[in-house]
Amino acid sequence: MPPRSRRRPDSARKAAAEEQITSEARRVRFIITEYSVEGLANKVREGEYYVPEYQRNLVWDSRTKSRFIESVLIGLPIPFLFLWQDAEGKFEIVDGSQRLRTLTEFIDDQHRLSGLELLTDANGFYYSDFEQSRQRRFNSQSIRGIILDNDTSPSVRTEMFSRINTGGKTANEAEIRRGSLPGPVTDLIKELAESDQFSRMTPLSAKLVASREREELVVRFFAYLAGFEDPLGELSGYKDQPRRYIYDYLNTENQKATADSSIVPTHRRRFMNTIAFIEETFPNGFLKPGGRTQVPRVRYEAISIGSALALANRPELANANPDISDWIDGADFNQVTTSDGANVRSKLINRVKYVERKLGGSEL
Repeated sequence: MPPRSRRRPDSARKAAAEEQITSEARRVRFIITEYSVEGLANKVREGEYYVPEYQRNLVWDSRTKSRFIESVLIGLPIPFLFLWQDAEGKFEIVDGSQRLRTLTEFIDDQHRLSGLELLTDANGFYYSDFEQSRQRRFNSQSIRGIILDNDTSPSVRTEMFSRINTGGKTANEAEIRRGSLPGPVTDLIKELAESDQFSRMTPLSAKLVASREREELVVRFFAYLAGFEDPLGELSGYKDQPRRYIYDYLNTENQKATADSSIVPTHRRRFMNTIAFIEETFPNGFLKPGGRTQVPRVRYEAISIGSALALANRPELANANPDISDWIDGADFNQVTTSDGANVRSKLINRVKYVERKLGGSEL
């Protein structure tokens, strides 16, 4: 029972929550089916079941593969596979690609078991080393699968992968978008993220660089900037869900840029002009004062998007060298750029508009 002192949601909020649940539930329809291990391996070999681009670099190590095969051999329950049928009738593996690749590799005698803790006598075995009766039992083991409805959108499929991924390594958002949303704007984001100037402006740990954090920063600039300039209102449709919001933006923008070749150079020019302005105006760039050496997303979003909006409203700022010393290290700016609840729409708007006002709200 919730504490009595807690403020309970009113009927309007309950109705809104119920409507949101119903809406999201409609986006995911599926059927459940059952496969044999041998049948699944054949489908993988024939290319009927394929691994989407954003999952191809995710590979289990030898010990993880062996432990999975051990689980199948002794009949432990295997998690559901998630599949989606494309327009050509082939099946994209939404979740389960590493399990299917491991099964196929093992049956094809390309994996040697090691590190087994229950079947210790089978360490060192290949598939062909087992008795034929055991091979047949292995091949006939049953694995259940969920086939998503054809109308399930790419954003929902990648959302599902991010939430239910059962592999040893999970793809980050930038990797997912790279693989599932190819196009001219995706290529531009990679280009800008790897540029010398942006790399210099965004010091990050080696781990974050490897996970394509700079691509995440660049796409947030474009997606949120478009949201602030949306004729329907600032960040309309955002709903505190950055993953889906950014995915839907990039999907739409790639389509637009494919039809209109002027979009990519316009985006490139605006981004580079904004970065040049920030490098000239902000002594520490996106960094916090006090010797900090890593760029926080919330501070980056506030400064980059706020600067771009200010430049759009007052282009003369580019050559004005505005003085930011009275607020950039102040308590107010630090407060609006805390990471607590960073993805809440109101907080995102507050931190971006704070910078825009400070840069463009007073006479030069």
